Amino acid sequence: MTEYVYAGYGISPGIVDKIDPSIMSLVSTFTAPSGHSRVGGLAYDGTYIYVSYGTSPGIIDKVDPSTMALVSTFTAPTGHNIIYALMYDGTYIYAIYDTTPGIVDKINPSTMTLVSTFTAPSGHNGVFSLTYDGTYVYAGYITVPGIVDKVDPSTMTLVSTFTAPSGHNSVFSLTYDGTYVYVGYATAPGIVDKVDPSTMTLVSTFTAPSGHNDV
Repeated sequence: MTEYVYAGYGISPGIVDKIDPSIMSLVSTFTAPSGHSRVGGLAYDGTYIYVSYGTSPGIIDKVDPSTMALVSTFTAPTGHNIIYALMYDGTYIYAIYDTTPGIVDKINPSTMTLVSTFTAPSGHNGVFSLTYDGTYVYAGYITVPGIVDKVDPSTMTLVSTFTAPSGHNSVFSLTYDGTYVYVGYATAPGIVDKVDPSTMTLVSTFTAPSGHNDV
């Protein structure tokens, strides 16, 4: 069975290309409906591709990758603007927004309807990155210094918060390796913090070489 790569583009309307990685050639293209502009995130649930956009309010299209045709659309509530990224946890799709304070929506992918919403504490603005450890969702913000919230997805409530050291600004990326959460920042040079998710405390820091900016 061939596995494909999908690339989304920040144009209007948004476009997603399906690419054969064995020969690095275009297989087919999904062109979004009018008004579905600037692809911000992609996720895959094993059957469908989910495409988000930098629109106000945010929009997510569910796409059949076998035909690259639109299946259905989720339109976020008013005020849930500009989806920066999407994530699938095995059951639900999560969408993060460029809002003040930040917002994370939990979406049922079978019905493309909103299940519940996490609204971050005051000052936790602009959710830019997201990861999942199998139990909790972690949301990173473009704040000074950077902030990561640990969220219980069953209740969409805050569990605890990691506030980065001074100078570790604007969380651009998050990932989980099975034990630790790693936090990348929009700094020059780039910085990666290793965080213990059980305590939400800093373990250690990697500082990139000069010129390796914005992780």
